[in-house]
Amino acid sequence: MKLGGSVITDKRRPRTAREGLIRELMQRLVGWEGRLILVHGGGSFGHYEARRVGSLEEGVTRVREAMHELVGVMERAAVEAGVRVYALPPAVLLRSVNVVVEVLERGCVPMLYGDVVPAGDGFRIMSGDEILERLAVLRVDRVGFGMDVDGVYPERPGVGEPFKELTPGEARALAERLEGAAGVDVTGGIAEKLRRAARIAEAGVEVLLFDASDPDNVDRFLRGERVGTRVVRRD
Repeated sequence: MKLGGSVITDKRRPRTAREGLIRELMQRLVGWEGRLILVHGGGSFGHYEARRVGSLEEGVTRVREAMHELVGVMERAAVEAGVRVYALPPAVLLRSVNVVVEVLERGCVPMLYGDVVPAGDGFRIMSGDEILERLAVLRVDRVGFGMDVDGVYPERPGVGEPFKELTPGEARALAERLEGAAGVDVTGGIAEKLRRAARIAEAGVEVLLFDASDPDNVDRFLRGERVGTRVVRRD
């Protein structure tokens, strides 16, 4: 499950975490007996700094420092709630997902996050959405994209009703139509989420895009209920 940057931070204010909501979301994980991998976005921390630097090569330390600050907020909330998270830099996924499995086997919740990773002769951003797609190879039961709106809309949030269900093909076509609706998000916004959701669903994994700013929706997702927009393959 991903908690998007728009959920855990105030994107209108640089480096501002929604600490009260983060604590409440962590409380919802207490006592949950299934296996969970947690991913979170960069919001007003990573995205803000990534837009300020001239290039990732020049600003890699600045962007990573901002993300580590947000990771620290998440870890403190987990400690207060009694959730055993284990933060992992996403660069480990460039080699293998095995360390994620090892953390799960030890009864912890692996927590990965959007970050700057090596690429070619330089660096690039690995988004939380990309991390979800990379982790889907672990034969997960379902994948959740936690957003700050209650699903995927035909045009923009609040106009009309969100889709209840999409096929991978429909999600991909909608992504093409919504291209450019990323706002301040340097990693692709809703269009990129839909493209990755389509690829995950094509592999037979149920994907839900839902409003994680409502902690009750996180409960519903963890219980296996339908929430938000579902992307699923129809055989």
